[in-house]
Amino acid sequence: MKTEDFKYYFFLSLVLMVGVGAFLFFDYNRYAQTLIVLSMATAYFFWGLIHHLQKKDLYLKVAIEYALIAIMASTLVVFLLWRA
Repeated sequence: MKTEDFKYYFFLSLVLMVGVGAFLFFDYNRYAQTLIVLSMATAYFFWGLIHHLQKKDLYLKVAIEYALIAIMASTLVVFLLWRA
């Protein structure tokens, strides 16, 4: 792995860890948790776009893949959150 790639993945890991920490911290507030999940999904999507744009291999297929993964993951978590 290149140093440049490491920086991108480190930043993504940091954002997701902060998001998980905030999600756990606000365990008493489903609305806040929902916003945190949606923010994490949005951050993941834009991270993917920026990462591939910098690598010069951003294609519509890649953008759709990041969008679908973000949508599916956030939908699953929000559904489980509000079902409990």
